[in-house]
Amino acid sequence: MSRDGELLIEMRDVSCRRGDSSLAGVSLSIAPVAFHFIRGDGASLLLRVATLLELPDDGVMILAGESVREMEDGIRTTVRGRAFGFVFDAPFLLPELCVAENIAMPLFKVLDLDAVEARNRTEAMLRFAALEPLATARAGELSLFDQQRVALARAVAHQPALLALDHADANLTSGESAELLRLARRVRSELGIGVLALYSHQAEAEADEHVLIVTDGFAREETGAVTAVREQAP
Repeated sequence: MSRDGELLIEMRDVSCRRGDSSLAGVSLSIAPVAFHFIRGDGASLLLRVATLLELPDDGVMILAGESVREMEDGIRTTVRGRAFGFVFDAPFLLPELCVAENIAMPLFKVLDLDAVEARNRTEAMLRFAALEPLATARAGELSLFDQQRVALARAVAHQPALLALDHADANLTSGESAELLRLARRVRSELGIGVLALYSHQAEAEADEHVLIVTDGFAREETGAVTAVREQAP
């Protein structure tokens, strides 16, 4: 998955309905190494479609130049695991394993690295997220905030093209939410990984960040490099 100069995600007239949420003919492009907030009643569904957790009912999804619909299921699963890192409202760590072991998991599962390279990558992620003092602590004994920091470090350890935050701050305090957002912004600025964020607490986009609003199935651009081609009719 190239992050330089190549379109990461493109949707062409994508429609999808899951329960009370829907996308209605959404066309948009999400460029690499950018920070995007998604907001509105269809935000979660858009995030799930954009990251291949859901297939659209209609329309075309292009990921790094390839049609998602034409991929075999196994290939699509592999591409999703390699291209994206996820942090949800629960950390989904293995509580009996230590912090370092949890972070290292995708390095073996996704990249099949040898032990030396995996250790080096894990140590780099521990430093990046300021988790070195907790490296040998059992994940299940940490506070929820620290567990979410571990989950974020694990999500980017395999160097995906994009980090998806799906209400990752939902159960945190406002201060913890702000701290997690600062860490996510460093993912983009220091690691060169794009971010797609559905945030629970109020968060203001910075000047070089972008906001996509999804309401009643339609998408509109508020700022920046995400271009919503189809908007809700006035």
